[in-house]
Amino acid sequence: MNKKALYVLIIVVIAIGGFGYWKYVKTRVVSYQFIGQVKSVKDNSIAMVGNYIVGNSGQPVNTDKTSEVKILITSATKITRMAVYVPHITLEEFKKTGGKIDNSKLRTDETPATLDDLVNDTKTMGVSIKAKSNSNIYNKSQFEVMDIVYQVSIYK
Repeated sequence: MNKKALYVLIIVVIAIGGFGYWKYVKTRVVSYQFIGQVKSVKDNSIAMVGNYIVGNSGQPVNTDKTSEVKILITSATKITRMAVYVPHITLEEFKKTGGKIDNSKLRTDETPATLDDLVNDTKTMGVSIKAKSNSNIYNKSQFEVMDIVYQVSIYK
C-alpha cells in the first residue's frame, strides 16, 4: 500500500470515528431530574419508582417503562414540602369535568422540610417526589440529589 492510500485510509477512519462520536453525543439522553412515588425511606436514602426527566424539558424519557432508583440525601440536599389542596367535588361536578381538575386553580403551600417530615407524611398518604441532581443521572440506579420537592395532596 502506498503512502497516499494510507493517508486517505487514515482520514476516512478518523472521519467515520468523529461522525460516530458526534452522533453518540448528539443522541445520548441527559437527565438531571427524576419524578416518582416513594416506596420507602431508610437512613439517608429514598427508594422510588418513576421516570427520568429529559434535560430541563419536564418530559419523561419513557413513560412506558418505570425505573426503580435510590436517591441519596446529603447535608447539602434542600427538601421542600408542597401541599396541594384538592377541593371536594360532587358527583355531578365530577361528571361535568370528566374527573379533571384545573391544577392551576388549586391552592398550594411550599414550606421547607426535613427528611423526618417526609417520613411522617409517607406514613399517612402517598408522596410523590421531584428530585434534582447536579450530574447526569440517566440510567443510574443510585445517585445524590441537591434538591427534593415532595408533594402531598390534602383533600378538603
